[in-house]
Amino acid sequence: MAFISTHTPQTGGSAQTTVTANMIELTIGGQRIGRAQNASSRIDYGTQGVYEIGSIFPQEHVYLKYEGTVTLERVLLLNNSLASMHLAPLGDDVLQTGTVNIVIKNKDNSNEVICAYIGCTAVNYQMDTRANNMVSETVNMTYLKASLVDK
Repeated sequence: MAFISTHTPQTGGSAQTTVTANMIELTIGGQRIGRAQNASSRIDYGTQGVYEIGSIFPQEHVYLKYEGTVTLERVLLLNNSLASMHLAPLGDDVLQTGTVNIVIKNKDNSNEVICAYIGCTAVNYQMDTRANNMVSETVNMTYLKASLVDK
């Protein structure tokens, strides 16, 4: 962790409390993923208002379904693409792919799990090739649940 000023009882200062991407380790199926540029997730709860005649306001909100998605963007590596790792199927191999767990850990804090996405399945895959740029690849996945433990 970085320190702001000097962190001693005599001089004050404070230890960094903000988690930054350089403190993170990203693994998929237990395998470290290199050159990741972005990992973002979203959870939707299917929240619906319960209404009644005589009022335009909901009387309560109920959760109807859990839907989690995670997107991983990375720079394409020679001999190590998401497709070659069987995380992003390119054809009928989608029928043979199972689920994987994506785990994000704070490697500077005893490998504390920040979030684990359990039971991830590929939804779509995109490769971006542009002149004078690095080739990148993106996979969008849906998952069964998110957790603070990696099992």
